[in-house]
Amino acid sequence: MSKKKFNKIRQEEIIKFIRSYYKKYNFSPTLAEIGKGLGLSSQRICQLISIMVKDKKIKRSKWKQRNLILIEKKSK
Repeated sequence: MSKKKFNKIRQEEIIKFIRSYYKKYNFSPTLAEIGKGLGLSSQRICQLISIMVKDKKIKRSKWKQRNLILIEKKSK
């Protein structure tokens, strides 16, 4: 499996985790909670989140610990 495809799969797992966590607790998880929930290192989570922000899949608000906001694509 290519690295790009593997990253895309991991990103989808992160999105599902954030949705599930938000539904349960009504706020977004920390990066550490995502890493623990998915069995990934903090460094790897930071890398993937940075890619997702660049690709406009996630938005991060500044100065907050629980700052992840999913950007939903509008279907036509």
